[in-house]
Amino acid sequence: MQCRKNIRTQINVGVHGIILGGTLGEASTLAQEDKEILIKTTLSIVEGKVPAIINIAEQSTKEAIAVAQPAEVAGAKGLMLFPPMGA
Repeated sequence: MQCRKNIRTQINVGVHGIILGGTLGEASTLAQEDKEILIKTTLSIVEGKVPAIINIAEQSTKEAIAVAQPAEVAGAKGLMLFPPMGA
């Protein structure tokens, strides 16, 4: 997974935190299972060295909760939330 190399590089050059699934729209293109894998993988690499903030920009409140709960369990330090994006 390419994200491992990217996250390690960012930590090694001194970032002060990681925002996962930023605001460019990529978060909404992933399946729930893929989001959970990405969150768990990222948090296992970060290992508390920097805070990891998870972006949530889902189509409904129910979907937002479905992303937030595993992020909390995995150890995310915070959430960056947008209102539900559905029509």
